[in-house]
Amino acid sequence: MNTPPSRAAIIGAIVAKDLRAFARDRLWLILTPVSIAFVIAAFWLAPASVEDTVHVGIHPADAVALMLQLEEAEGDDDGIVFVPFDDEQRMVDAIDGQLEDPEELEDEVVLGLSFPDDLVGALERGERPHVRLLLTEDVPAPLREAFAGEVRELGFALEAMLAGLPPEQALPVTFPDEASMVLGVDRTGAQVPMRAKLRPMMAILILMLGSIAIAGLVAVEIEQRTVTALLVTPARSGDVLVAKGVTGTLLGASQALIFLLVTASLGQHWLLVSLLMMLGALMMSALGMIAGTAGRDFMSTMFLAVALIVPMAAPTFAVLFPGSSSLVIMAMPSWGFTEALVGLLGYGLAPADLLAPIASSIAWTAGLLTLAVLLLRRRVEAL
Repeated sequence: MNTPPSRAAIIGAIVAKDLRAFARDRLWLILTPVSIAFVIAAFWLAPASVEDTVHVGIHPADAVALMLQLEEAEGDDDGIVFVPFDDEQRMVDAIDGQLEDPEELEDEVVLGLSFPDDLVGALERGERPHVRLLLTEDVPAPLREAFAGEVRELGFALEAMLAGLPPEQALPVTFPDEASMVLGVDRTGAQVPMRAKLRPMMAILILMLGSIAIAGLVAVEIEQRTVTALLVTPARSGDVLVAKGVTGTLLGASQALIFLLVTASLGQHWLLVSLLMMLGALMMSALGMIAGTAGRDFMSTMFLAVALIVPMAAPTFAVLFPGSSSLVIMAMPSWGFTEALVGLLGYGLAPADLLAPIASSIAWTAGLLTLAVLLLRRRVEAL
């Protein structure tokens, strides 16, 4: 007497069939490796570091010593690097990008301050020396006003320092550290480079590609009534549903992990990152199953899949433009996955600090899977 196959064997057979169907599809067979290669190339082309210093040209060159003395007296290290220039026209050319031998400058000079030759003497005599602020034309007017205000404050501080007074006493108001408040997360001095910010966006793009593929597989099986043929075998509708979820998770997670491995992006919490990839792939697969079930034919399924899945990339833009995430972004299913991935790979947070976004991602995945199962079962029963 033959022993009936187990549920795991049946699900495995359906998954193997789906993977063979995916491998025979020339569209996905070409699009998948090309997309992964494109994403990897874009990742390595992105900047790997953040320039957190501003290079300011100073003329005449001996005024740099005065600026450094003032900076030391104020105890202020705000990321400004002074670049001395003996020739004012050379400083103008450097700011304008017209310098004949720019290789002599280690970094780009974005603005310049041209002081009179006898700056100290003019201040000691109580005169008001003329200072030229040199900026390029693409600097917005509000920033020009801000730089002009900084130069005025600099003049007051120099005057106070020459009089033997602390530079901070030159202005009628002060800003102690405890009086300053940064809304959101303060990343001053700990900025994340663009390459690290792109990791979650690129990972989600790869997961999206896998979910669109599973939507196409589901749509083809429904359109060709392969699902009903499967139900004639010992397979149950639940087996088919589980197999689709497993196939989508394998396709999405494997491609995302290839990207993370090639780009050395797994980090020290590699196990949790891998689990997050599987969770994200399962979530995207659920969306793909919903699109594949709701579509009437292959083209309508693809359109619906794009409409459902592409918005899932929206939370990744909050990483590129940091700040407090809006309620709309936080309500999206992919927000928790993105937040957890950014925290682990971008900001080096501990897993304990990411319990809320991980829980949100698990809850959304469970809800979307439930909806996908209900829709697919109803569609199969209606065939």
